[in-house]
Amino acid sequence: MLSVSSLSKSYAGHPVVDRVSLEVKRGEIHAIVGENGAGKTTLLQMIAGLVRSDSGIVTVDGVPVPAHGRVAALRAGIAMVTQELAAIPSRSVLENVYLGRKSAPIGSARAHFSGEYERLTRDSGIYLNPRALAGTLSLAERQVLEILRALAINPKVLLLDEPTTAMSFDQSENFRRLAGELSRQGKAIIWVSHHLEELRSNAHHVTVMRDGVVVGAGPADDFTETSLVHLMVGYPVDVAYPPPGEIDRSRPAALRVRDLCSYKKSVPLSLEVACGEIVGCSGLVGAGRSSLAQAVFGASPPVSGAISVGGGPWFSPTTVRRSIAAGIGMVPEDRKSQGLVLRRSVAENLMLPSLRSFTRLGLIMRSKAKQLCATWVAEAGVRPASTSIAVASLSGGNQQKVLAKKWLQTNPKVMIFDEPTRGVSVDAKVQIHRVIVDTARRGVGVLLLSSELDEVLGLSHRTLVFRGGAIVAEFGRESATRERVISAAFGVRPSEVRDDN
Repeated sequence: MLSVSSLSKSYAGHPVVDRVSLEVKRGEIHAIVGENGAGKTTLLQMIAGLVRSDSGIVTVDGVPVPAHGRVAALRAGIAMVTQELAAIPSRSVLENVYLGRKSAPIGSARAHFSGEYERLTRDSGIYLNPRALAGTLSLAERQVLEILRALAINPKVLLLDEPTTAMSFDQSENFRRLAGELSRQGKAIIWVSHHLEELRSNAHHVTVMRDGVVVGAGPADDFTETSLVHLMVGYPVDVAYPPPGEIDRSRPAALRVRDLCSYKKSVPLSLEVACGEIVGCSGLVGAGRSSLAQAVFGASPPVSGAISVGGGPWFSPTTVRRSIAAGIGMVPEDRKSQGLVLRRSVAENLMLPSLRSFTRLGLIMRSKAKQLCATWVAEAGVRPASTSIAVASLSGGNQQKVLAKKWLQTNPKVMIFDEPTRGVSVDAKVQIHRVIVDTARRGVGVLLLSSELDEVLGLSHRTLVFRGGAIVAEFGRESATRERVISAAFGVRPSEVRDDN
């Protein structure tokens, strides 16, 4: 169905993709894996006509695809779900899905497109309110919107660049079923993801890239997660979750939450996190995990309730400033819009939470700032190890390291990690897992929110399950299993839930 022959692309003389060739059969799911910067996204962008290649040929059903941009690729039947979400915030879901059609879904044409949208959502099994504005959607819902846009052209070839990074485990499972159904319909699918187990479970064939070239390829069954990581990074990496340390019960709780309501009519939530304890928070999208985290951090002030940090007085976290002063740090789920100032330097981002300690008479003491920030960059393992470059120029994994270090250098009593490994490479994910565990081992109370259930189970001392804005179940490390957590999240008996692992 799809043939790629010697595709290459260089920027400023530096090869990003170097003579890559591959074939994807009709009905095949072909996984492409590699570290950040391996060339995976650029390869997909060239196939989809979003980036013009320097050399090479792409054919669909034996017919060469003209290198004239995205329109030519779409006409050939190639659609791409991009990693960077491209919806127009002020337009509805329906308008975004059919963006670029000769007739727009407005006026008399709206009824036609509404019927077409209804068939699309019914056949795909994924749904969004067609009247909702794209700007009001969550990160996961915006990802679903991108998938609907791609499916709307009924493509022969579907390119997926990290399609499940923003999805909860139930949405990811639904998407995997959808990919399997599209495969059975005869579509050729290229799937790029950092979730290696996800790919090994669903892909027929795997291609491994490193530094712009193919370093391994073969049937998915021929690879293990460990062997894939070895090929990706070029050296052995231990992908096992580091065990959490001991909990310090001799000190007052790092965080206590009492009857906190994050919005009107929400369920009052109460919980406790001990010093050195990692409490994982799991649940479906919209279950209330992020609402709780935003309320505790003061980013979305609660309507009632109070918190106590490190045995201190009870207070209402009405502002971020107040929560920071109490000793709370937070790595938010959307690092680009909520966590970092992308056009500013690494040093400027690192200094933000504690800027006053770097100033005298309103002026920044640059020598002190330069020295400390260089130390922090080295400790965080940021690559390249420069404090002067813009954060936007870093890979996703290195951006996440900067974001985590930005808060850890304030010596917090409580750290909230909301989707800390979303969209980062395997090697960066392993490093971030170590950061989380090391943070707890220093006596910090950790709240870990993640849509990756294995991540929650692998790192946490205790797992809380959210459903409908309430905490509906709590499991210790030994009693927490995939089946039990998924059962509680869906509100069904464990025997009614199939545990694929």
